[in-house]
Amino acid sequence: MGSSADSTSTAVPPTARPTSIPEIRDELRFTTISLVGKKNFVEWAHSVRRVLQSKGFLHHLTQVVTGTPTDEWLRNDGRVQTWILNSLDSESYRLAMYHETAKGMWDELHTLYSRKDSLHDLYDIITALQALDSSGATDLTSFVAQARSLVEAWIQHQPPTVDLVAQRAQKEVVGIAMMMARLPHHLHSVRAHILSSTVTPSFSDVCSMLLKVTPPPEVSGPPSPALVQQAPTPLLPLPSSVRGDRSDSRGCGRGGRSRPKCSFCGKDGHLEATCYRKHGRPPRPQASAAAATDSSPTRTDLDEVRLQLQHLHGLLSRPPVSVASAASISNEGIACLSSGPRWILDSGATHHITFVRPPQYLSFPHPKYITVANDASVPVVGCADIPLTSSLQLCSALHVPGSPFNLLSVGRLTSDLHCSVTFTSSSFLIQD
Repeated sequence: MGSSADSTSTAVPPTARPTSIPEIRDELRFTTISLVGKKNFVEWAHSVRRVLQSKGFLHHLTQVVTGTPTDEWLRNDGRVQTWILNSLDSESYRLAMYHETAKGMWDELHTLYSRKDSLHDLYDIITALQALDSSGATDLTSFVAQARSLVEAWIQHQPPTVDLVAQRAQKEVVGIAMMMARLPHHLHSVRAHILSSTVTPSFSDVCSMLLKVTPPPEVSGPPSPALVQQAPTPLLPLPSSVRGDRSDSRGCGRGGRSRPKCSFCGKDGHLEATCYRKHGRPPRPQASAAAATDSSPTRTDLDEVRLQLQHLHGLLSRPPVSVASAASISNEGIACLSSGPRWILDSGATHHITFVRPPQYLSFPHPKYITVANDASVPVVGCADIPLTSSLQLCSALHVPGSPFNLLSVGRLTSDLHCSVTFTSSSFLIQD
């Protein structure tokens, strides 16, 4: 048999080997790949197994010791533990450091970061594969390496099996993940609910759930402009009793706050919910030749905007008593935005909230709870996409029967509509 990779170290007898600090540091060089959570677990795990197999210590990850371990086994297991800990990031280190054996560390990391039995992880793999673009890579080698890494992660998520029933179940899960990746954007709240299920639903259950969701109403003709378009001056002055003395820019879409950063692709300017790399670009509208040559707003559009602004101004011109009472729901800047069920513009809310049950909404099997301004916990029974106007749709609005007001989240508006909301001492401004 050929000599092993460590044969050069046998030239010095173990009893004569010095225990100097440089040699200890060399001993800690286990792998050049550091574990960064779930992101690179597949590559890290392959590297760990390969190195331990070359050193003859792979059984420390796979076998359970029966009886009292020998001193030699304890020394070797401690060495493997040290190697593993020195290849982890700070978060993974804190999670694994309390285990007393290398196998305990290995099993803990596998439970946390392996991609088995998770529909959401398989969805991430498939969307990442669909978003691969060779033109954006520095070279073709980098593109192939990314694709190979994702395919290996897929294989680990669904290892090969000879069980025909298990094979069918795997294919069904792949079908669900691919269907979730192609859902239109206005159904992202339904997709999030399905992907976050603790038990993977069957394909029939997913289809039944999607068929219960009513599609948004189609708007004939060119899309009408937003409630408030670009304006050089503040549009809607608010009574001072609503805002108090707040004159800062909290709640701004682009001023006074750093730009949003996507947790999926790492780029600035958008969030994961609207990431083109993850969800794909929306289809371009089929504009006619006349619309392409003349982009100026029509008289009908301008009249509609004028009527909307007059209506909003009339709402805000009401006696300040009712408006001031609405201000008690939040510690941030707010403003009335609608009639009927009144809507409040709230820069402190993280989600749109409505106490009115939408005609079609996704109910939660178990109520979730949120904390309102008075620190009270109220149940959330479902969510829905609500068309506020013919041109403005609220995505993933929470149905909270116990809320006294309908709230428009400034953060969600700025991220979903790519607009900015600026509060000053005497007014606020919404613009692209």
